Amino acid sequence: MTPFWRHRWFRLLLLGAFVLVGTVCCIHWMTFAMVQNAVLRWSKDAADHPEWTIPLLFTVQAIGMLFSLPTKALFTLASGALLGAVLGGAVTMAGVLAGTSGLFFAVRRILLPEPKQLDPRLEKIRQRAAQRPIRTIAGLRLILTLPYGPITVMAALTPMSYGRFLLGSLTGDLPVVALYALAGERLYQLRDSSDAVSWSSVAILCTAGTALFISAIAGQKKKSD
Repeated sequence: MTPFWRHRWFRLLLLGAFVLVGTVCCIHWMTFAMVQNAVLRWSKDAADHPEWTIPLLFTVQAIGMLFSLPTKALFTLASGALLGAVLGGAVTMAGVLAGTSGLFFAVRRILLPEPKQLDPRLEKIRQRAAQRPIRTIAGLRLILTLPYGPITVMAALTPMSYGRFLLGSLTGDLPVVALYALAGERLYQLRDSSDAVSWSSVAILCTAGTALFISAIAGQKKKSD
């Protein structure tokens, strides 16, 4: 008899519990005011020692993305404040892509069932979702109101290649990260993380993302992007 800890359902339950606890802890402890105070306290050391600041910011951003924690915006603001918009944005993008890649492969390893186990209708949905993967993922990433992790999980459960998933994530994440990294340079003028990006910018990004996503899933095109 197979031990319960080797079953896929147990691993899924354990992962879900970990993410839930991590999310609650982040919401409770990692506030905007805490980030402002931390940046103020570490700004001089960060300027004097970029050799450890860059790996640290990369690592925390990657861990947050790997476990789908609500840390992306705050960490990007901190990176922009400590390293400047260009370098901070680049470090953030590297961390985001590394973390989301780890989640992508973890889902495929732990959760993805064999094709023969799928209902034919579900298999058809999976195949259809992978027809235009770059536009699909880029569009979803641009819609700021959507949670980040579930998009990665959805992508991993389709037949899309990792390369196309990564390119779609890069395309959709780049303008979002750039906006938050630029806002990080004026961190102390902000009252909350919601002030980092104007409502007009949010509307433009969400509209563009929605249009891109609709164009990706419409029609019956057989080839990928």
